[in-house]
Amino acid sequence: MSKPRYKTGRHRVAKLTREGKAFVFVSVGVAFAALNTGNNLVYLMLGLLLSLILLSMVMSELVMQRLEVARRAPRRAFSGEPARVEYSIRNARPWTVSYALEVDDWIEGVPPGRGSFFVKIAPGEIADAAHVRVAPRRGVVALRGYRVRTRYPFGIVEKYKIYDQPSEWLIYPAREPVRHAWPSFERRGEERHLERPGHGAEPGGLREYRAGDEARSIHWRRSAALGDLVVRERELEASSIVQIYVNNALPDGAEAGWYRTFETAIARAAYLVGEASNRGAAVEVVARNGRSLLVERGVPPDAAWRFLALLEPVPARELADPVFRRGAHVIDAGDAEAVAA
Repeated sequence: MSKPRYKTGRHRVAKLTREGKAFVFVSVGVAFAALNTGNNLVYLMLGLLLSLILLSMVMSELVMQRLEVARRAPRRAFSGEPARVEYSIRNARPWTVSYALEVDDWIEGVPPGRGSFFVKIAPGEIADAAHVRVAPRRGVVALRGYRVRTRYPFGIVEKYKIYDQPSEWLIYPAREPVRHAWPSFERRGEERHLERPGHGAEPGGLREYRAGDEARSIHWRRSAALGDLVVRERELEASSIVQIYVNNALPDGAEAGWYRTFETAIARAAYLVGEASNRGAAVEVVARNGRSLLVERGVPPDAAWRFLALLEPVPARELADPVFRRGAHVIDAGDAEAVAA
C-alpha cells in the first residue's frame, strides 16, 4: 500500500437517526403538554429535551472539524473476496478530541456500509483503522471520495462530512476453482525454442531491470558500466507457456444465460492464471479480440488478471479466430471442470 495522501472535507449533511426521530416525537408531545397545562415542571422538561437536540448538533459539528482523511486500498482485490481497506484520520485541531467517527468509501448510487470506526482521536494525532469490503463484481469501481459520519454524543443526529477525491479501484475477477491435468513445466533440453525474450534456457540480449526480475538474471558487469541495472534476456520454451482461452464472442440474440456463462469462464480463467503461475509456467490470456501481456515465469500474474478484469463481450461478426502459440499448453476456460463445493 502506498503512502497516504490526506484530504480535507467540505460538504456536510445532517439528519435525524431513528432514535432521534423518536426523541423529537416525544419532545413534540411534551411541548403540547406544556402549552395545554402551563405547568412549569413540564416546561423545564421540554427545555431539557430541546437542549439535548441542540447539544447534539453542536458537539457533532465540533468533533468533525479540521479532520484530514487518507485511504489506502490493497494493490490486489478480487471480486467476491474480502479486501482490507485502511483509513488514516489526522485530527488537526490543537485542543479538542474527536470521538466515534466512522469512515467509508463514497460510491455513487451505493448506500454507505460498515466502515472503519475510530473511537477516539486526540488533538494532533493520526489514527489508523481498517474494514473489510467485498466487491460484488469485476472491473473498475469509480470512487467519488470518502464519507465520515458520527452520531456523537447521544445518537440523536447523524452528521456526514463528504470528502471529494475521485479515483478508480480495479477489481480482479472472482476465482472459481477448476480441475486440470497440469504438465510439468521444468526445462527440457530438446524442445523447440520461441523467438521471444523471457526466463528460459537460451541467452538473449540485455534489457533494463524490472520489478520482479530475479537477482541472478542481473548482468553485473554491464550494469556497472552503464550505471543502471540491466538483466539478461532469455528465450522462453514453448512448452513452458500456458495460454488460457476465453471466448468473448457475443452471439446474436444472446440472453442472460450467456452472460452468466461468460462470467463463469472468466472466473475459471482467473483461477487457472494463478495456478499456472504457481506451477512455474509463463501465462497468457487469449480472447477473440486480443490477448494479455505474457507473464514470465516467477513474475506475479497481475497483467493477466487485469486483462480479465476489463474483458468485455464483442459481437462475433467482428472477430477473427484466435491464434495460439505453437507448442504452448492451451486451456479453454469455458470447458474447464469446476471443483464441487
